[in-house]
Amino acid sequence: MSQPVILNAALAVQNYGMQALIGQQVVFVSEVLGNGECTMKSGAIIDELFYIIDEPEWADSMLYVAVIENGDEILYPIFAHEQIALMPVPKETASFSQVVGGAA
Repeated sequence: MSQPVILNAALAVQNYGMQALIGQQVVFVSEVLGNGECTMKSGAIIDELFYIIDEPEWADSMLYVAVIENGDEILYPIFAHEQIALMPVPKETASFSQVVGGAA
């Protein structure tokens, strides 16, 4: 992939598979303001099995993205209908899968 791919979370999982997406760098909308402006963030898709996620309102999320903010790792849920941009993988990387936070 040499260009970003924009699609929703459900299509990303359908087209690439969850295991291939873990570690993939993405850009997503983290907040939509009342005036129509939005805040975008970038981070990496994580394997939720390595995290304790106890937010009941996130139960239906399709993906979780880890973003480093001020030295802290913040998780964001991505629901099936929400769009993400999968960022290009460097040529020396053989697949989407990359090491995230020391977990393989």
